[in-house]
Amino acid sequence: MTTEAAASPADAYSRIARLALEATSQSQYYAGALGVIGEAFDSPFAAIEVSLSAQSISESCHRGPIDPGFWKPVIGELITASLSEGGPVARSYVANDGKLRVALLASPIRSETGAPVGAVALAVPCSDRVGVAQHQAVLGSLTSLISSCARMIGTAAGGRSASGGDAGLGQVLAKATEYASRQEMALAITNNLRNKTGCEQVALGVVRGGRVRVISISGFDEVKKRTPGVDKIRAAMDECYDHRSPIVYPPEAAGAGQEGPAGYSLHKQWRASTGGAAVASIPLFDGDRCIAILSMRRNANQPFAVEQLAKLGEMVNPYASALVLVDRATRGLLPHAAGRMRKIARAIITPNRWARKVALACAVLTMGWVIFGTMPYSVTTPCTVMPVSYRYFSAPHAGELVSAVAVAGDRVKAGDVLCEFDSSDLRMEKARLAAEVEIAGIDRHQGLAEGDTVRATLAAATIRKLTSLLAIVDLQIERSQVRAPFDGVVLEGDLRKSVGQMFTVGDPLYQLSSEQGWTLRLRVPESSATDLATDLTGTFVSNARPGAKNPFRVVRVHPAAEAVDGGNAYVVEAQLDADPEWVRAGMEGMAKVRIGRRPTWWVLGHRVINAVRMSLWL
Repeated sequence: MTTEAAASPADAYSRIARLALEATSQSQYYAGALGVIGEAFDSPFAAIEVSLSAQSISESCHRGPIDPGFWKPVIGELITASLSEGGPVARSYVANDGKLRVALLASPIRSETGAPVGAVALAVPCSDRVGVAQHQAVLGSLTSLISSCARMIGTAAGGRSASGGDAGLGQVLAKATEYASRQEMALAITNNLRNKTGCEQVALGVVRGGRVRVISISGFDEVKKRTPGVDKIRAAMDECYDHRSPIVYPPEAAGAGQEGPAGYSLHKQWRASTGGAAVASIPLFDGDRCIAILSMRRNANQPFAVEQLAKLGEMVNPYASALVLVDRATRGLLPHAAGRMRKIARAIITPNRWARKVALACAVLTMGWVIFGTMPYSVTTPCTVMPVSYRYFSAPHAGELVSAVAVAGDRVKAGDVLCEFDSSDLRMEKARLAAEVEIAGIDRHQGLAEGDTVRATLAAATIRKLTSLLAIVDLQIERSQVRAPFDGVVLEGDLRKSVGQMFTVGDPLYQLSSEQGWTLRLRVPESSATDLATDLTGTFVSNARPGAKNPFRVVRVHPAAEAVDGGNAYVVEAQLDADPEWVRAGMEGMAKVRIGRRPTWWVLGHRVINAVRMSLWL
């Protein structure tokens, strides 16, 4: 047996085929095949178990620093699971540090009847789930090849050479697995089959979506679609795919030159189009799934025999899986996506797949809603609570502060004294002015009594002047007590430490806000500024009480941007519809403004679309 390293799965196919031709016993063949698989996957541990009628084979191979005793229990369980389930099994494990991911894979080995007689299991270093699926597909193809080639053990030197070079044909087909594209591989298979079997023409078609597609015809570098000859071959392949068994026309009982009984009408038409040649088709399987059809034509004097086709099918069938693998490895992204969509579609339309049908219906409805439907669109932005009305108080005149009653946070009523300034000088000035008014009155009466009208007129003017000055002093005395003009809350001001201090006119004292209504000050970013307008409604949620939702209405949109929190924003004012008792001036929260209904796709993606437009200048 060869000992060369298998650098890729394609090399593994060739080596397994050669092992089948060279091995002298089943145990030697299965042990060699396990070594090839272990090398192809660079597996730290691989094992194979096969139960034959005369013997049981159990082999393992190990490489790397990890003790094989670590792998044996889990690999043994995996082989048992694959045999009990009758199909492939895959499990993924991740190291505690997250740096190593290992996949444990198992695939069954089947007898001629398709029943599982053994399994191959191995550990494979793998980085993600996609890699696990790819390794599982390759392992399944290799075990299918092992199962088929096992029938060649012990017959390579005798019976096959006598049948016209079948051993050489197996070597040629094994070499075909090394081709880089499906078309090259298929062309090699058909050309070599034509030479080895003495056929005038050999064609190979692959099954896709329940229909057969002709990909190679011996003697032609390219298959031209929609030509009469190719259409006849494809129709015959479809007929063989429908029957899932080899078809020979004319049947063996008819003899050369005879039409044969009714049936196989498409093969009959193909035969008629070739002038009466003998035609035959063989289905190729990967497990229970028919994946390819091989059709042949040769001289009418050399009709096909069913037994001969059965042997040829056993020889070619393993390479149908390799054909699929090469196709997956060489096709581009779009064909991969299309193949995946076809596989999903077939899985969904399969009878009794109601869960998948419901999931597909939901996905289609969701996609339709995203493309054609609408949904509410809103703008969410930070905001601050402000009182509807508030007032600043400053020192009414120069003087000494004698008392400070209110401090920030106090609730006051209209008329309550907030603070008081010293008014003794003003009261003395009031007394002085009152005395001068009295003197001027006496002077006016004397003038009138003496008939001196000029004196009386001047005295009356003096009285009016002094009366005005007296009213001013009275107003200043009244303003010495700073009173609340309305019910509200003192927002700023604590003058308790300033009692006895001299103030000048205009020095700040208090800020008082009304409790009758609250205004929201929304800070809207530029990207959403054009969406907002007056009379829009929304909901305000405060950081203090996130569970309380308060409706509001937009009353004003400022026309120019302002510098807010280090960036530009447009200020929007909104009026709360209610006056919750717990609301305080300066509270912050989030405001959601309902703009209206917009297309669903726009609501979900307009931010990304706008970002792309700004980046690419679209």
